[in-house]
Parts: sequence; C-alpha cells; structure tokens
Amino acid sequence: MRRVHDTEVAAFEAQGGQKKDYNQDGRDLVGIFSKITGLSNEMEVLAWKHRSVSPVIHATLSQSDDVDGSGVLVEMMPRSFWAEDPRYLDFFSADSREMLRYTFDESSFRSDEHYMIKYTIKDQDTRRETMLANCCFRDSITHGVEIVEALTAATRAEDLNDAFAWFEKTFPSARAVQWIMERSTSFHASAAPPGTVPFLAQAINTEVAYLILHSLGFEIHIRLHGLQGAAHLNGREGVIRCEDPRNRERFMVRLDDGTQVSVRALNFVHIRRGEYKHRSS
Repeated sequence: MRRVHDTEVAAFEAQGGQKKDYNQDGRDLVGIFSKITGLSNEMEVLAWKHRSVSPVIHATLSQSDDVDGSGVLVEMMPRSFWAEDPRYLDFFSADSREMLRYTFDESSFRSDEHYMIKYTIKDQDTRRETMLANCCFRDSITHGVEIVEALTAATRAEDLNDAFAWFEKTFPSARAVQWIMERSTSFHASAAPPGTVPFLAQAINTEVAYLILHSLGFEIHIRLHGLQGAAHLNGREGVIRCEDPRNRERFMVRLDDGTQVSVRALNFVHIRRGEYKHRSS
C-alpha cells in the first residue's frame, strides 16, 4: 500500500503537482464523480450483481467538466481480469494489482458487505486516478432494485408493501407514498381505503418502479404497448425523461430514435436492458 501511494505521488508530481497537494487532488477528483447523479448507485448495484467474481468497478471520464455524466464509462473488472490478465497492466500498475490482492484476501473483507471502485479522469495528455477500498454496500440501494424487479415481474400486494416501507425508511421526509396513493385514486380508479395498498394493477407497479429508480438516479427503460391512436408505436422502446408538465397523468418518453412522446403508465412497462445506468441530464 505504501508502494502504491509513493507511485501515485510520484506520478502526480511528474504532471506538475506538488506533493503537499496530492491528498486534496484525490478529494477533488472524487468530488467530480460524486456530482454525477446516480453514478455511485450504478457502480454499487453493478458491484452487488457481480460480487461473486470479486470485481473492481472502474469509472472513467474523458473530460473533468463532463458534469452531466453522459460521457462516463463504467466497467466491471472481475478478479480473473485484474488479478491474472496481463492486459490489466495496460491500465494500472503492478503495485495497484498487489494492493487489490491484499485487500480482497484480508479476512475483514467480505464480498457481501464490501466492494472496490476506481475513478480515472483523462484530460488530454494527463491521467488522474485514485483507488477507494472497502466501500460498503447499502441495503437501501440493493433492496430498492430488488423491489423494482419484483414489481416488474408480477402484481402482488407484498411487493407494493415492500415499496412503501422502502420509501418510508429511505426517504422519510418525502411524499412518495402520498404521491402514489393520489395517483392510484386519480388516474387508476383505485377504491382502496386511505393508507392501504391500492388495488393491484401493472400500471401502478410501473409508476412505483419509476419512482424508485428515479429516486436512485437511474434511467428508466420502458416499452410501449396498448396504444390505440398511435398503434404504430406499440413495441417501441425508450427512457422516461420526466412527468409531463402539461398533464400529470402522463410521462414524457424519449424513444430510441429520439422521438419524444407523452404516454400514460397504462401504455408502457418497465424493462431491463443490460445493467442499471445512471440518469444523464
């Protein structure tokens, strides 16, 4: 670990920095990434999904002023790559590899509790990077994604109850549950008593899944279906951008070809397209 530190300090000085500013530069670098909505959650969910292969999650920015995060590249590097593949050394030093081996092999490191991430910024001819070890998984993030997947797969009262409990624990000051209840009454004709789970319907599940993913800063991928006046759009896929400011019942959706449409939750379903991705502004 001392060798890694000394190597990184030497590289920092070679790029014109002063040794006394090294730690602050690392904090500044992390700060750049932390401003990108949903990025840390994306990295955590990716690490959780692949925790059995002891991954390092690597995020790269080509420009430090890419504040909306649209140009961030997030990669999952399993142990078979970072510990054994010679190509790892094309990106990072041998000392960095040894530090990873040491960290993962420590008795205090548990794959169901901890994960490793690395941030890199490449500005023209310079490269700034830092290693953060022993990041801790948060149940609020991983369980939120599990609830979304349950809501997408079926319409069960227990999944909505889990979602409401998740909101009350994760965002206790938010009006999420009230928002869901109001929409179920106004737009989905739910006759459920106040404070109870709305009647079961895929449209309500879709809206609850949207709210969870939006709260986590993720893109929400959807597929259109059941459209009557624009039946030619059925089967098309895209992402939800926001609620339609002109009609609270509807959501603005950007289809994959760039077309913007306004649709009700009755006319789309949440789908998974690869890994969960942070939402770009």
